[in-house]
Amino acid sequence: MIIATAGLVLALTLSADWAHADPSCGDADASQTIRATDALVVLKSAVGKPIECPLCACDVNGDGGKTTTDALLVLKRSVGAVEFLTCFAGQECETPEILLDDFQPVAASPCELVTANVNGLDAAADHFIRFFNDQGLSLVVPAVGATANTVTAATPPIQDGGGGAAVAGTVNLHVLEEGDSGTGASNALAGLDIEALPDGVNPAGTVTLDFLEGAIELCLELQQTVVGSAMDSEGMRQAIADTLAVLEGLQYETNEVVNDSQYTFPLGSIGDEEIVVGAGDLAQVDRVILAMLLAQANQPDPGGGSAGGGMHAGGAREAGACARADANDYFDDLKNGRPTDSSRTSYFGAGAGCAADAFNTAYAIVGGAAALGIGVLALGGAPVIALALPAAAVLYVNIAGAGGLIGLGGALGQTTEEARDLVEAGVNQVESTLRSMVAGKVLPKTVGTLHSMIQGAEKIHDEFAEGEPPTTVTTTTTLVTTTTTHPTTTIAPVTTTIVTTTTLQQEDCWCCCAWWDGCCTEFTCREFATDQSGAIGDLGNCFYYAPWSNVCGTGWCESG
Repeated sequence: MIIATAGLVLALTLSADWAHADPSCGDADASQTIRATDALVVLKSAVGKPIECPLCACDVNGDGGKTTTDALLVLKRSVGAVEFLTCFAGQECETPEILLDDFQPVAASPCELVTANVNGLDAAADHFIRFFNDQGLSLVVPAVGATANTVTAATPPIQDGGGGAAVAGTVNLHVLEEGDSGTGASNALAGLDIEALPDGVNPAGTVTLDFLEGAIELCLELQQTVVGSAMDSEGMRQAIADTLAVLEGLQYETNEVVNDSQYTFPLGSIGDEEIVVGAGDLAQVDRVILAMLLAQANQPDPGGGSAGGGMHAGGAREAGACARADANDYFDDLKNGRPTDSSRTSYFGAGAGCAADAFNTAYAIVGGAAALGIGVLALGGAPVIALALPAAAVLYVNIAGAGGLIGLGGALGQTTEEARDLVEAGVNQVESTLRSMVAGKVLPKTVGTLHSMIQGAEKIHDEFAEGEPPTTVTTTTTLVTTTTTHPTTTIAPVTTTIVTTTTLQQEDCWCCCAWWDGCCTEFTCREFATDQSGAIGDLGNCFYYAPWSNVCGTGWCESG
């Protein structure tokens, strides 16, 4: 993912009708409106002219100085080309209400979670951490966790000044919030050391393709396991089917790039920029996926211990961090160019064997990786930086789609209602801000395939938060008595047969068809067959449910 300065600056949302008696962020001449004349004031101050320009009003990118870059950003804001500016309190301005005390860890790999300790947060607001340095990195990442005094977000990768290979380096950070009562920014702290992104050895897109295949395999499995479960609903079934369609479409295009490095494919547009994905973009996505797996492999235990976690071939649940060993094995295989079915399946299935609190810790890392894509797509301002968008779009659709499935698998894998509720709460906590950002800032700016793909990737998350009640299931048991005349007696023995018919009420348009009748030939008919005991099975001549068929109409669907 290529990070470019001008398109990735976020801070206080400014409103032209705010009244100020003194200079304020971007309004260097205290006119109560940000205009081109404010940009001129900043520019003159930046080049050493004797003009008053307080840091709190003129350091609009928050790097601690007044430069020509600040002047350009103020000019862009004056014509509506930049939505956000970042300003810090200076000696002449009011001290910010949000105070950043410190953050942990002080050294992190990309996608590792960083927690900022702050005072003065608005609990109802959306929160972000902005990462920036003097070499051009300026990226705002939506939080995946916030409390009354902490904000947690994923660490971004650092690109070199030319937009090339990811490098290690040191960044500054500060906390932002945006809510109904207004916006705010904390002071900045320096000293977060970020490692370089890991790299693989296979052709560009190979890691992305394998990760998509794992998500698709999990999706097909969940289509069966969700039926009759506590998470079963009409909306959830449709959300899984929609997610499958999104992932399969992306899988096809990614495979074409892997086989032909000159191949590109369109993803629609965001703002005025057409999104076309090529090998270079997928190479960036590969590296972020590897970084996410590495962050999960290195995650701490929820209780601070060091034992491994996950459900492995032996079937025994390990204590400690969720899926850490599975993520490590999958990372190692992908990084060294030898992906295997076993490590991929183990990683995507590990969440079902995790304790609820451990699962939530691991899931926050997945959500954090998706938030890096949102940081580019949603918070980049305008004009958007075209180089950053294709990789960010693929990253978000891929990770968000897989994340929803991993969250569902983690919930279905819990053995008690309390544990399942805890997982649902954890997933919703991670996704609430991301879902809000996507609905409010990403989808309105997207057109075409990208819009459909992002919308599809969000549906499972929406079902966690707003899921319908489970599908109505009615089981009728009939006692059938048959009488047979015995040749030597007049007393007929009675044979009792239990015939069970299960009826599923479908509120939307579903097709109920047997495999031989051809009514679903125009649709992908996913298997949801049940035998008389209600178990899922491949029974041959039994009924299938194909979603959204216009052949069989609405109504009741019977099986058994």
